[in-house]
Amino acid sequence: MHESPPGALPQPSSPAIDQQLTAYNSGDLDAFCDCYADDVIVQNEETITATGKAAFRALYEALFRDWNLRASIMQRVVEGSYTTDLEGWERTKRDGSGTRMSGSVIVIYQVDGAGKIKNVKFHQKQTDA
Repeated sequence: MHESPPGALPQPSSPAIDQQLTAYNSGDLDAFCDCYADDVIVQNEETITATGKAAFRALYEALFRDWNLRASIMQRVVEGSYTTDLEGWERTKRDGSGTRMSGSVIVIYQVDGAGKIKNVKFHQKQTDA
């Protein structure tokens, strides 16, 4: 198991995991979705929120359209096809209202043999900024 201490550069993981973070931060929904397998499963805590890439894209469309997004890796553990990140995130509403949200989330990614993210599970605590 490889673990990065807080403040250290994250351990290498599958390129798809790092690419989806870059796409998220640049607001590129197409590039973001390209990092995920066609049969991706998304869970929020224990609830499945999307199955398949079409449902995955639909889940994120409004988020990418309505918010300026930013996330960063605070800590990472890599073990085989699994990567667990502690990520800090921040969103600012694009409508000029000044609405802002932030928080941290533990994300568990599983990558398939083709290098795409096939499972992603979120454990989140949200706070207002």
